[in-house]
Amino acid sequence: MDTKEARVEWLACSESFLYFVDTYVWIENANEGGWIRLRLWPAQADVLLRVDANQFFVLLKARQLGLTWLLLAYILWLMLFKPAAAVAVFSKREEEARDLLDKRLKGMYQRLPEWMQCREIEKDSTTNWVLSNGSWCRAFST
Repeated sequence: MDTKEARVEWLACSESFLYFVDTYVWIENANEGGWIRLRLWPAQADVLLRVDANQFFVLLKARQLGLTWLLLAYILWLMLFKPAAAVAVFSKREEEARDLLDKRLKGMYQRLPEWMQCREIEKDSTTNWVLSNGSWCRAFST
């Protein structure tokens, strides 16, 4: 992709997290292993729109709906296109919290086109990730 096309895509992604998620985000396929493209279902797009429209949002969810991946994709969009985003992810146990950041979120980031990634990673540990644009994410157990 040439520089002009990359700029057009960057702008499209920055204006629409739905476009970004549906076009560029990959998630891990738990059943078969490996990574697959995240293709939004209408209900998932609705959840993302509600999350973006509300500063405080409570979601009661069942397991295996893909909502954790979906919200991590939204976090990635915020970190890239709304710097300096400050994000904290929580899970019951520390191992699960680290997995959210170190495996899932960073895994999505690593699969983005190079032109979309930040020039540098300022801090990179299993519980603290800081991008060169000032955005950061920290993982905590509850």
